[in-house]
Amino acid sequence: MNRIEVISEVIESIDSVYLKNELKETKAKSIVGEIDIEINDEKYSFEMEIQKPYPFQFHNQETIQFVNKQFLKYNHVNADGSICLHTNSHPGNFREKLILDLNGLKSWVQNYLIEEKQDHHYEHIIVPYNSHDDIIRQFLFTDINIEFEEDQFGLCGFSLLANTVLGGNKGETYIVKEFGEPLEAKCNWSMFYSNTKNDFGFYILTDPPVTKDNHRIAATRWDELTYLIHPEFLELVSNAIRNNRYFRDSKFITVFFGYKIPGNKVHWQVATFPKNNPPIYSVKTKDRNWTGKLNDSKINWTETIDCSYHLFFGRGKLSEHIVTKKILLIGCGATGSILAENLVRGGAKTLALVDYDTKEPGNISRSNYRFATGVTDKTDELGLNLMSISPFIEIIYSNILTDKIKILKYDDNRSREELQDLLNEYGYIFDCSTDNDLLYILDDLNLTSKVISIGITNHANEMVVTAGTNIYKKTAHIFNQLDQDINDLFNPTGCWSPTFKARNTDISVLVNTAINEIDRQISLGSDLRNFYISREENNIKICHY
Repeated sequence: MNRIEVISEVIESIDSVYLKNELKETKAKSIVGEIDIEINDEKYSFEMEIQKPYPFQFHNQETIQFVNKQFLKYNHVNADGSICLHTNSHPGNFREKLILDLNGLKSWVQNYLIEEKQDHHYEHIIVPYNSHDDIIRQFLFTDINIEFEEDQFGLCGFSLLANTVLGGNKGETYIVKEFGEPLEAKCNWSMFYSNTKNDFGFYILTDPPVTKDNHRIAATRWDELTYLIHPEFLELVSNAIRNNRYFRDSKFITVFFGYKIPGNKVHWQVATFPKNNPPIYSVKTKDRNWTGKLNDSKINWTETIDCSYHLFFGRGKLSEHIVTKKILLIGCGATGSILAENLVRGGAKTLALVDYDTKEPGNISRSNYRFATGVTDKTDELGLNLMSISPFIEIIYSNILTDKIKILKYDDNRSREELQDLLNEYGYIFDCSTDNDLLYILDDLNLTSKVISIGITNHANEMVVTAGTNIYKKTAHIFNQLDQDINDLFNPTGCWSPTFKARNTDISVLVNTAINEIDRQISLGSDLRNFYISREENNIKICHY
């Protein structure tokens, strides 16, 4: 039985689904035709296309489409009029997948076409993205600590984040940084991203969003936005372009349209137009003044992406009890650098890196460093790596804090108190230094911070995690119970202390398991228990002390 026969048979077997005309195969080997969904004596027609790869997805997209552009105003309809359906089935089962997809279409008709159901989560308007010059641009925005007012407008600042390649085409990614005049309201990026040089554009708050006739499809011509835009905003744009103060080196002018969405958030859409051909013209009013009007030129919409903290880490992050605290990490070697990346990818907001050592080629294979950056301070390179991962992390560097701790510990009482005050600024202190002297001193200080020591045995067979009081003695006790295999250490050329042997994957498994267990205990609100992680053949075992 060929595909057309199977499709016809499946359609005939499903209640309320009818084939309107004969199915045909295109040159691209797609099967096309029209179907009706009949519910309560009403018929709803769709053009159907089943592409050659079906039932498999292609480039993460479904390979079956049901299209009717008359339904664009309803939820879960794409810009081309196709219904957004995602069904699961056993891979390769053509018949089963088609039954699921047709029943999914029936459910969509009932829920969204007939009942006009509204989902709990917000569905964005449909925006047709395009460009003036074949460069694909994207603007990333995040939360801002001000409450925008209706019809508010002014200047905004943004900067180029990266030149990219998207599907073989040139791309540019920008971050939106600040709003207002004179740009007093900064977006909630870290200082690393906030302090870059600005380009300038305009912003305006609209209600409703920038749609034609207040439907789900974004306007395609500027004059379709006349009902949303105040003449004073057009005057601001015209005067700013004429004065050329902010746009001397710009070929295009960028306009950010903001509108409220559920959760008291503002979502932004971005449009651009050539500086030498703005979509604004002047007309004389009855009182012989002049006012701005929008012409019918095409709107070039550019993609925007909400990078708010809760979305950036929405797929999973560490406990709020960890990420909201300042964290001090001592020792940025193999264990410390991997732990640092775990903390940052887990949503940490402030991380201080402490290590007096430099990164050399021999450190790279098992740590989170790069060969291309040469020989450099570990804290500097690790900090840059971490800030390239998260736009919300504030990094503090120190190459001398461990020396300061050892010196001030035995200085006068005032110096000791200053040292304790400095360390108590941090909610958590992770000691990955394997420096027993340092651990002894930390144990002896009067700290309110939670100190957590993390050490590793040779070949990464075990990882020891201790916390609370008497950490120095607890750590030594646990290590003394373990077989550390100290006769098979790595001895590099020259006068250099031997170091443990382990691959990056071995260390990463232990660090990942350790931070998961630490996070679990902290999330439960309990005091941290000491434990060690043991790798035994194919098993990972956590033993609490």
